[in-house]
Amino acid sequence: RRDVGPRVLSDGTTRQRYDEPQLLASMGRAAKCADAELRRRAAKALRDVDDAAAEEILAALVEDREPVVRVEAAEALAFRAQVVEAASIETLSTTLRAARRELVLPAAVGLAGRGRPESFQALLLVFKAGEQNERERALLALGTLGDRRALEEIEPLVDTRAEVPDEDRALAPAAAEALGRMLPALQRDEAASEDAQRVRETVERLVREGDYNVRVGALRGLRSAGDARSRTLIERVASDRFESHNVRVVALQQLGLLADAASEGVLAELLDDGQSGVRDSALAALERIFPEDKTRVALLALGSKHSHISAPAASYLARRGDPTTLVARLGEVRGDEVRRRLRHGLVRRGACPVPELESLLGGGDEAPRAEAAWIAGASGNRALAPAVVKAVQAAEQAWREARQRASKARAAGGNGDAVTAAANAWHASLWAARQLEADVSASARTALTAREHPTAVRREAIRYLGAHAGSGGGAGDVEQVMVSALSDPDAEIRAAAASAVSRLEPARGAAILGQLAAPDAAALVPVVRAALPVAGEDLLGDERGRQLALPVCLGEGRVEQLVAIAQAEGKDPARLAAIAALGRIGGDAARAALQAILARDGEQAAIKAATYRALRRLQRAEAKTYAEDQDQERGTSRYAGYSGGGYDYDDYDDDDDDDDDWDDDDDDDEDWDDED
Repeated sequence: RRDVGPRVLSDGTTRQRYDEPQLLASMGRAAKCADAELRRRAAKALRDVDDAAAEEILAALVEDREPVVRVEAAEALAFRAQVVEAASIETLSTTLRAARRELVLPAAVGLAGRGRPESFQALLLVFKAGEQNERERALLALGTLGDRRALEEIEPLVDTRAEVPDEDRALAPAAAEALGRMLPALQRDEAASEDAQRVRETVERLVREGDYNVRVGALRGLRSAGDARSRTLIERVASDRFESHNVRVVALQQLGLLADAASEGVLAELLDDGQSGVRDSALAALERIFPEDKTRVALLALGSKHSHISAPAASYLARRGDPTTLVARLGEVRGDEVRRRLRHGLVRRGACPVPELESLLGGGDEAPRAEAAWIAGASGNRALAPAVVKAVQAAEQAWREARQRASKARAAGGNGDAVTAAANAWHASLWAARQLEADVSASARTALTAREHPTAVRREAIRYLGAHAGSGGGAGDVEQVMVSALSDPDAEIRAAAASAVSRLEPARGAAILGQLAAPDAAALVPVVRAALPVAGEDLLGDERGRQLALPVCLGEGRVEQLVAIAQAEGKDPARLAAIAALGRIGGDAARAALQAILARDGEQAAIKAATYRALRRLQRAEAKTYAEDQDQERGTSRYAGYSGGGYDYDDYDDDDDDDDDWDDDDDDDEDWDDED
């Protein structure tokens, strides 16, 4: 079935999931076909079927004429005997008694998995006379069987002092695992208590002192034993930072296969280990122990200081985690990026657990305070306003103290991380106060007036004062603060102040701009834009005001204000630019203004020349017609390429005529020369 994944057994083996009634019908037909390969595949597929009807088909295939089909069917029956409680072993017993060479081992392995004593002699025979891979498998099956008679054959294989052939010595890893598998059966047998103690000591010694492959086998054996003592030893190996990396990874894999919740604490600590392979294996083990509780695993991973462990957990929890738990755990999260992911997820979900947020806002850690402030402000819950006021005050005090400590630490080679964290908390708290309309006007003024304060904090203080001019003080006080901020050395502060002034005092924009010694035209655009509709005459009444207003008028096509600038007296550069702009913008109002300037007596020649050129541009634009295939934006045919006409060359000459010949005479000839 493709809609569900395979089943994973305790030893890591997987079993596919099928629509069993349909599969049984298909495999029943396949088992009777003439193709041996198809019959073999049918036997292999039936290995993963729990339905007892599979045994009848497999029993028939065990008697197949092809050895490969018989072996596959016997292997399937042996596997089912070990993993399906209701599976019958009658066919395996019959097969073992028949003693066919190729079927003895799989039949004996299946019976050993059920603890059947008749499998002992067959397994011992294969161990002594079989091929090397068969001997290894027989060893493991003897361990699963747990018959103490096998100890005299197995123990010498792991005894470095025993004289055994090299091919037997190569079986030491399998022998170590087999001894571990025998422990549960030996411990149940009162007569074998001494053997059980000796075998346990041997396996535990091999875990600590054997070569790599033997240690791996011993660890697997302890996992098969599955008792608390075995698990504790595996945990000790996994936690030993002086141990081999590969051995630690194997130990963690065994803990995952053991799937004992008692290992949770050890595995959680290893998520902070210095070796990435250990961290990844610990996380995989936790996921295997708690396959149905992803939130639990994610909360454990969230505490890791390594982002490749904590960041995916934060992303999952941000979407699925309980908001109350997540906010309460924010203080335990060490990574800034991880906290940011959690915060964004909580904000998107509209989560606002008030008691937990109040606790973080009033806590002593600045990083969680900042995250709590962002969440509180985004929630819009005014019940948090008192806690936010306290957070602003606490963050300000923390910043001052951190700055003092940092000045001393820098002399000793320290850094200013604490200062940055406090500044972030101060900024976030002021933002939350603005969103929740909390009264922190005094703190905002203090934050703004001292230029050594962080730029982000001062900028947020300006925004707060602009949004809450009437809280804690009059508008006049705010105006005075804003005027001072408009001349601040920091461009971001000037821009924020201009935005606030444009909302607070649009009618006094001209007066405020007049107080500035060296106005920043780019930063003051919001003030000018707000002042033009209500105080345009005052703003355009002097040269400085016109210079500030001109970029706004040009950018937004404000004809009325451009006309006012163009009709002012003198040869102000702003006036010349306004005249040229009217020619480009066009329209009845612009034409009338330009004609009025030309008709005015006493105007300077340069002004009249500029006005004439602007008026002619306007008239040509109005008179110009376009063919159906012509681009009206550019005045050229879209098929003409670079050689097509349509450009108004007179736009690029410097004379006062209306010629298109790139010369400097007063005619309108098209002979490209200057002759009569």
